[in-house]
This record gives sequence, C-alpha cells and structure tokens, in this order.
Amino acid sequence: MKKCFGTLIINLIVINIATVNALVRVPEDQRSIQRGIDNTRPVGYDTVSVWLKDDSNPTYYREHINFRGKNILVVNRSYIENIQYFPSSPDYIIVDGGFDSSGVYFTSGEDSFAILRGFTIQNGTGENNANTEGGGILCVQSSPKIEDNIVTDNWGAMRGGCIAIRGDENSYELPRPIIFGNVIRDNGAYESGGGIFYTFAKPIITNNEIVNNYCENGVGGGISGSNDYNVYTSYKTLIISNRIDSNYAENSGRALAFGESDAIIRNNLIRHNNQPNSANSAGIGCPSTVDFGDAYGATGPGYNWIEDNGSYDISSSGEGLLAEGNYWGTLNTPDIRNRINPYSGSIDFDPIAASDRITSVNNYGQCSTNVIVTGDLTVGQGKTLTIAPGNTFSFATTDDYGDDGLCELIVNGELTADGNVTKKISFTSFASSPQAGDWYGVTLESGSTGNFDNCIIQYAYSGIDATEGSGLVVDSSTIEYNQVYGIKIGAANSAEIRRSEINSSIYGIYSNQTNSQIEDNELWGNSRYGIILINANGNGIARNRICGSTETDASLYGIDLG
Repeated sequence: MKKCFGTLIINLIVINIATVNALVRVPEDQRSIQRGIDNTRPVGYDTVSVWLKDDSNPTYYREHINFRGKNILVVNRSYIENIQYFPSSPDYIIVDGGFDSSGVYFTSGEDSFAILRGFTIQNGTGENNANTEGGGILCVQSSPKIEDNIVTDNWGAMRGGCIAIRGDENSYELPRPIIFGNVIRDNGAYESGGGIFYTFAKPIITNNEIVNNYCENGVGGGISGSNDYNVYTSYKTLIISNRIDSNYAENSGRALAFGESDAIIRNNLIRHNNQPNSANSAGIGCPSTVDFGDAYGATGPGYNWIEDNGSYDISSSGEGLLAEGNYWGTLNTPDIRNRINPYSGSIDFDPIAASDRITSVNNYGQCSTNVIVTGDLTVGQGKTLTIAPGNTFSFATTDDYGDDGLCELIVNGELTADGNVTKKISFTSFASSPQAGDWYGVTLESGSTGNFDNCIIQYAYSGIDATEGSGLVVDSSTIEYNQVYGIKIGAANSAEIRRSEINSSIYGIYSNQTNSQIEDNELWGNSRYGIILINANGNGIARNRICGSTETDASLYGIDLG
C-alpha cells in the first residue's frame, strides 16, 4: 500500500510540472524572435517575450517570423510587464522583413491562442509566396489573434499589402482570425486589398485604424474580401468599429470591395476613400449580402459614418442592400441618393443625425432612427427637421464645444416631432443614470416654430425654451424631471399647450408676455410654481389640474400672476 501511495504522488508531481507554461525571453534567452518561437513546446501555450537589444530603442529584428503551428503568445514585453519609462507601445520593437518575404507567417493551422501583440511590422513583401500575398502578415487556413500592432510600408505584390487571409475553398471550417486594435497604414498591393485581403475566410476585423493604403491596379485599397463558390458557414465576417480613412484604388476599383462576402459592417468611420482616376468609382463596392445595418441580425441601425468617398459612397451589385441608420454627413435625402450609385437598385439608407458628425440641418431633414447627440445640433433658418414616431434623441451630458457646456437642440427653422400614443418621440439624457440638468433642452430661436405631439422631454435644464418671436405647439406630451423649467415661453408669437403632463421641475410653465393658451393639462410636483405668468394679458388658462409634490397634495403656488 505504501508503494502505491508513493507512486501516485510522483505521478501528480510530474503532471503538475508538465502543465507549467514556459517563458522564453528575447534577446536574453534567444537572440532572435524566430529562435524564441522554435524553443517553445509543440503543444502548449508558452510565451515569447521580446524586448530591446542592448538598450537600443527602437530595436530592429531583421527577420521573418513563422509560428510553425504553435499556439503561443509572441509579445512586446511592455504589454505584459511594467517597465519604467516604457508604457505599452509597438514603437519599441520593429520586425523588418527586408523586402524579401512576408514579415509574419501563420500557415500551419494556428488558432486563436496563437497571438501576435505589440510590434511594428514593416518592409515585408509577398513576392516570394506561392500566391504573392501578404506583405506584412500571411495567414493561410489559420485563425490567430493579431492585436495592438503597427503594420506599415509593406507590399502585397498581388494581394494583401498588410494582411492576406486565405482559407480552403473545400473546407467547411473557414479560418476566422481576429484582427484587433492595429494601425494598418501606408501598405500597398497590385491587384486587391492594399490593407487587408481575405478569401474563403470569415475574419473579425475590429477597432483598427486602416488608413492610407492603396491598390495600384485593382480593387479594395483598404479592404478586399470575397467568399465565392457559395461557401456557407454559421458565422459572418465582422468589420466593426474601425477607422477606414483615405484608402484608394488607383484605377476603377473600390476602397472597400466585397465580392460574395457575407459581411456585417457596423460602427465604422468610412470616409475620404477615393479613386482619383475613375469618375464612376465608389468608396464601397458590395453585393446586397453585405449588411451595413445591425451586427447580429436584429432590427437596428448600423451607426457607420459614411461620407465623402469617391464619386459614390456605396455601389451595390444587388437588390435590397441594408444600410439603415448610418451617418451620411447630411440629413437631406436627395443628397444621400446622389451618393449612391444609380445602378445599385434598392438601398435602404435611412439616416441618423448626430451632432458629433452633423452639426446642423441645412436642408429638409427626415429623421426616422434614434439619435445620439454629443454637441449642439442646429436646425438652420428656413429649414425643417421632421422626426418620425417612436424615435429617441439622446443628449450627452457635456458639450465640449458649446458655450454653456450642455448639449442642446437649437431650432432656427422648424421642428416637427409628431409621435402617437404607441410611438412617442423622446428627447432625453444619454447618461446611464440620468438626472435633471444633464442637457440644456430644446431651444426655439426667434422666427422658429416647434410642434410637439405625443413627445417626452426629460432631464434637461429647460425642457422647452421658446424665446421671443418663436411659435410653440405642445399636445399630449410629457415634460418631466427638468431642472428649472418644464416649458419656458418668452414673448412668443403664439404658444399652445394642451392635454399634456408637466411635472417635477421648479417651474412647470413659465410664460412672459405672450399669447399662451394653456388648457387641459396636469401639472404636479413642480417645487415652486405650477404656472407662472408675467404680464399675463391675453393668456387663456382653462381646465388645468395643478398639484403639489404628489398628485393629491395641493400646492401653495399653483398659479402666480407676476
């Protein structure tokens, strides 16, 4: 019995030692990154930690890296250790391909535990590869994670200046590499994919900067993707939250070009992608299978900012392309139509107006999606903004550009917000825990009009501020939880407030020298006055219910005639 017990202990110790992940330090343990990789275990999740040679900053490793099927972490040491005076940055370690082969290879079936993190990869070329692809990084039937790198000044010969991803057209397991948080800039290819090229693959491309990449004689200056021959999988290519800016294809191509790729494109900045030698070029070329709407199949907007790309922003070869809820640089429907190739067929391009991208409505604007406003949003003089029922304008709590530090909707023309009983229009705070005074409110300037029917206005400093010379109609709406005023009316041309609930401000309705008709409303919980009228001649007040802090507590100052 003692002998068996001792053997069991020995076996457990051996197993424990075998599961400890190894750490190889470069240049201390091995002088090159490739030798560091070669000295990790064939099976395991070891780490190759790379740092400066002889304290030279930056350090150039003039070599080509091949993971050789190993699922290991190859990392710039500043990303896994706290090194004094060296915050995490890819600038310290430069992998230089010397223009004679790809910089990094994933060609032996690596999975997402094969990670390349924190390097600058430059001067690679795909010319010596069988398919002349992948100047910076070549990925064949592999699914690694490539994150936090700078990939620059690489040449893809035919395809994939920065990264080329190729799968097996006969396999049901298409590679799905993750390309996250990289700067992909100033790379080029002759045929397609100056930045990224993929085929028979379903990559996840997120949070990258893809800028100033180009194709010399083809398509896809920034990204080129295709999955031909009816390749079917249960997952889709995801292109989400990237900055895709100032890429181009020299001749008749597209800055972003998609073949039969079943891609989802969401929350990206896609602008200034131009083709200088083609009058009919487009920033984005795609079939109808590409989805610029919701990322996961549910109904919802795409939140891409698509603007100023070539002759057209989008050119689609199919019918019924979904491009709802994106920022197009304008709210004017004809302007958007002019940015879509007329041969595209039907494209649903319903726009979003957000003031970090659109600071003013200078044409007739029809907005039928939700809006996040991060700075003052202005409706121009003589212009109209119409908001469809059921949508929400959410205002950020600060405005870095505004004089008062609060976001507001400023109307110099006309605002029409006609909701209905089941689909009310909301103007509210974008804060996760909203409070009164988070944003300024809706301001109607002189000569403007505002029509609010079945609306909710809440958490502002002043829910509605109708200044002198403006016109206001409020019907069947709820004005609540505003810091000082529910509705403030100056010497307006006219003001009609009917069948509405106005509660939980200091002043429910504050009216000064105006011809106001205030009828059939409920005002409660307003801490100082339900209604205060200054110079009250010509005002009509009828059938209003005014209460104190609760609906049944009588208020001392229900109506004050100043």
